[in-house]
Amino acid sequence: MAEGWDTALDEQLSLMHSFNTVEGREYLNGFAISLGRAGRVDANTGQALDPDPEYAEELVGMATKGLPECDPFYVSDELTELIGYAAESFKPEAIELTDMIVPAGFAYFGKPLYIIDTRGLKMPFRAMQWNVLTNLPGGSRVHVPEDAFHGIVVTLYSHRADGDPDDAAHGNYTDQRIGGSDLAMEYVTSLRFGVGVADTIDDESIRDMHAHIKVFFRLCQQTIAVPHRQRVARPTWKRARKSWKDIKEVVVFTLRRAKNATGYEGEERDVEWSHRWLVQGHWRNQPYKDGDGTIYKQIWIAPYVKGPDDKPLILKRRAFELVR
Repeated sequence: MAEGWDTALDEQLSLMHSFNTVEGREYLNGFAISLGRAGRVDANTGQALDPDPEYAEELVGMATKGLPECDPFYVSDELTELIGYAAESFKPEAIELTDMIVPAGFAYFGKPLYIIDTRGLKMPFRAMQWNVLTNLPGGSRVHVPEDAFHGIVVTLYSHRADGDPDDAAHGNYTDQRIGGSDLAMEYVTSLRFGVGVADTIDDESIRDMHAHIKVFFRLCQQTIAVPHRQRVARPTWKRARKSWKDIKEVVVFTLRRAKNATGYEGEERDVEWSHRWLVQGHWRNQPYKDGDGTIYKQIWIAPYVKGPDDKPLILKRRAFELVR
């Protein structure tokens, strides 16, 4: 079927099913072993730490156990593209509890996003899961190491159809379903609230990953992203009711239409402009009152057209179409 907001719920259901298949469990076990062999980085100091296979296994377990608790979201193509574009210029900020649009969510993107991996290649991901470290079903607390922190577990999933050409050239891409799912766990990590990891770590892959996560949350909280509930198709709803829970709607995030997409904005100047042009979207460091002090947060300023209405529009870079 053609992709739409139903896809978010369909893919979440397929992933939960795959976790309980022999093929899915074998993949997760291999993924946890691979993750456990990789080095770690201390979020507070940026210091390299020894690999920790046990904690890698815990992270994978947290992700699989936490997926049924996640609310499904679908992110439109246009908003996905804006997230990738805006992440390029986002300055590091710590992940905060106030960033969370829900405590546990599964966001499926209309098109792939790309982050830089440790090899310097572009790694595509199509879905993101996040879980605040709280009690799971049944009242049992997820086990974490003794230096447990208040934060989230973030999981990125790749889609079998989104292999990057650079990655394929290295023989690392195969177009196959795992346990009946188009998605596969590609990356999982834990993030402390209030710790500016990207500030302490001089690693492009980690900084890029943090930027995409933070920008997703930030844009979804701004008025530029419009959330609305959409009813899923009856077959999808029946599948969810049979294997998970009675859920009939998915929250869809799209871009808000620009209020003044074609009008002239800006100071009046005694200049004979020869054309109209697009003022590119950018981040603004906005001050906010926080008790007796002031804090700053980056907010996205949407692109707009500048110049006289009777002059031709010249675009030197690709413009983003803002849609409802």
